[in-house]
Amino acid sequence: MTLFPYRAICKLRIRSKTGRSYIGTGWIGGPNIVYTAGHCTFMQDEGGLVSGIEVLPGYSRTRSGNRTVTAVNWGCTSEWAQRGDQALDFGCFFVRQNLTEFGRFGFDHPYATEEQLMSLRLHIVGYPHDREGGEAQQEQEKGETRGNETEHHREEKGKR
Repeated sequence: MTLFPYRAICKLRIRSKTGRSYIGTGWIGGPNIVYTAGHCTFMQDEGGLVSGIEVLPGYSRTRSGNRTVTAVNWGCTSEWAQRGDQALDFGCFFVRQNLTEFGRFGFDHPYATEEQLMSLRLHIVGYPHDREGGEAQQEQEKGETRGNETEHHREEKGKR
């Protein structure tokens, strides 16, 4: 993907402590930081913190020369690691390379009320495992959120 925001969305190749491979999605938040779901960095059923993450910004199976960088220093919220709290299923990691060329996402609505946030229309983009094996970005519009998770999150839960 060459256009923003798609190029700032990353395919993740995740290796658990037990050696199993998973696919996830992250988004660039700054020159050296990528945000993701906590379940992409900490897998309770797979021994806790993952053993490795490869990051492919703007990955496209139809484009040669996809860039791959290696994550370092990853973690998640203690609420996810200790209790599996889906409302706080949030993680991040750092990379040594500068990812500025791909663009970045920020956080908006820092003072919005929960009601205002709940009324937002969502445009979800990622690399879901159950659609084309995580080999292509998929897009989905969602007009309804419930609590702190979207319908998409519930559909993908457990499929990493």
